[in-house]
Amino acid sequence: MLYKYFCIISILLFLLPGGTLAAEGQAEDQLHRIMNQDDSRPVPGIAQLITPAERIGLFHLGMTKADLLLIIGDPDAVYDATHKALSDLKTDELYLLYKSLGLAFVLKGETLQKIITFSPQYRLETGLGIGSSQENVIKTYGTAFILSRNEQRDILEYKNIGIAFAFRKNDKTVWEVIVFSTSSP
Repeated sequence: MLYKYFCIISILLFLLPGGTLAAEGQAEDQLHRIMNQDDSRPVPGIAQLITPAERIGLFHLGMTKADLLLIIGDPDAVYDATHKALSDLKTDELYLLYKSLGLAFVLKGETLQKIITFSPQYRLETGLGIGSSQENVIKTYGTAFILSRNEQRDILEYKNIGIAFAFRKNDKTVWEVIVFSTSSP
């Protein structure tokens, strides 16, 4: 039921006159790129598309907490910077986890600052997403990344693009995709 709701909202937000893609004239360009792709993976619909520095699916950076809660309801869990697994959170940030959607959101105050997916249903136009190899990420985005490490994972952060990829150390596959603003400090 929730998936149907997302699809309906997606159509209204993006494809109707005045919607984001229609207004920017990108719908036809995106369709052309998708149709001419050589990737064997299915191309995500708009509701599953990851757009660096902008959005994952229906959720965009800058969205308010109230709008987020209105669309998908209360999260499964809320964490702050005191949670040991989220040591990179700042004291004024909250981490909202939606396990069933494969998404998490980082809010600063009432505003969405980062969107994180750990679900293979979300993909970039290039086909990259959860399960992609570190080698393919570097082939696609290059070597201009900032590398950070902890015991469980390595993170390649492409600050100028607004995307980061977290990799499992044991098999070097994408574990999480993180979208953030390129104007973030």
